[in-house]
Amino acid sequence: MKGRDETEQLIHELVDGSIEPEDFARLQEILRTDREARQKYYALTCTDQLLCERFESSELAFARHASRHRWSEKRQHGHPWAWSLSVAALVMLVGFLALFLISSPTPPVPLTVSPDASFLIDGHRPAELEWKISERLDAQSGVVAARINASTTLCLESPASVILLDDQGSFELLNGRAWVETQGSAPDFLTKLRGATIRHLGTRFGVLADQDKVGEVHVEEGKVSLERPNEAPVILVDGEASRWSFQRPPHPVECNAAGFQHSLPSESILFLDDFNEPAGTLLRSKEPDVGNYWLPLKEKTPTRVGGGLLDTSGGYRHLSASFRTRHFGDGRHLFLVTVTTTPPSRLSDKTSRLGGSEGIRLWDDSGSSLCSLVALAKDGHRWRLRDEVTGKESGSLDLSALEAHQLTLCFEPDSGRLSLYEGATAQGKQLARIPCKAANYPVSLTVDNDDGGDLALTRLKVTSVSYPRRKDSASDANSSGANDMEHEGD
Repeated sequence: MKGRDETEQLIHELVDGSIEPEDFARLQEILRTDREARQKYYALTCTDQLLCERFESSELAFARHASRHRWSEKRQHGHPWAWSLSVAALVMLVGFLALFLISSPTPPVPLTVSPDASFLIDGHRPAELEWKISERLDAQSGVVAARINASTTLCLESPASVILLDDQGSFELLNGRAWVETQGSAPDFLTKLRGATIRHLGTRFGVLADQDKVGEVHVEEGKVSLERPNEAPVILVDGEASRWSFQRPPHPVECNAAGFQHSLPSESILFLDDFNEPAGTLLRSKEPDVGNYWLPLKEKTPTRVGGGLLDTSGGYRHLSASFRTRHFGDGRHLFLVTVTTTPPSRLSDKTSRLGGSEGIRLWDDSGSSLCSLVALAKDGHRWRLRDEVTGKESGSLDLSALEAHQLTLCFEPDSGRLSLYEGATAQGKQLARIPCKAANYPVSLTVDNDDGGDLALTRLKVTSVSYPRRKDSASDANSSGANDMEHEGD
């Protein structure tokens, strides 16, 4: 990017019509990417217009004679009329463009999130996946990726908090871990944390702001400049890392770039059924959209589906759905079950038969039940979470299994958590959460009901989310411990 003095010189050359074509192209790029340059351009063009108006007045005619070799004379007499008109038109066109760019609000930064992600913007759940300047983003679970400028991606790993500082993509990491990756020529954005500023020089690096007010930067590729007030910059290159605090200057540590989450975790659909066959299709041996064949383990009458509906009305049922076979490698894995319900066709007996129930349960490959979403007729058919290993349940929710809802069950066997969210992802409102002792991965689920309880589904989806195993370090261990304590306080 051009320096401020050179940028002003180019603007002056544009105004007086002496700018060369290649310089004009460079100035256009500067005005497009540099807000301060656009403001300077607007100020100088306004000054130019005022000077033109003043030098056209009769009482200042002598000024033109006295300054024949100065800017005003060059501006008034130094060029042919055609060229002057062309330059004037060009100045007006670029002026309008600059005014538009200055007055137009900076477009928000688009966000991409993992299916298990939950986050807040300035303390609220956002309606859109967008992030604006000066807003604070708090990643509560999962991973949030932001395209902070045209050439740079920021990957934020929960739990973490960050503030977007300007339209170049500068940000301040308040706590947590973040990965920065630039491609090509990126703007001169800054990364701020723990009293230090990091300038990128075309690179891939991770930053950490831990609970002990300590900052770290780990460079995988390229070069960064670590700058603190009243200290000489520290230059870090490939494979180098540094650690500091407000009281302690930077000192080298072992680089652990692999310890950061570089991108969104991988996801895979294990099971999906929209029940879009012709109405009246037998469920037995029906193939879902994704997954293995349905198997009714118990049913009072043959279960029929189709027309976008599975309705258990008409008797007790225990229906098994096996997931698509998938090998789970090293790392952390969690599972999302999204269920869309609608009122069942038989509701007349739901207030009188109080022994009924509805449930959706996950099972492992040994035939053991892991966790479930259950509802009891005696409790008004209200949903609750249940850890099938310990029998621990959440309180009953103000959501009936007999009503239309879309809910997402999040089972985290590696972390020992079971959560329920409103909507199709974990980005919705969290409705319930309990610890879960089940540690095995699920391979199937069942949809079941007893007499007096019925469940109607329009869609059922199971997704796995996989985080690769990362190289741990001492700082990772400290961070993990802090994370565990934070979750225990939820």
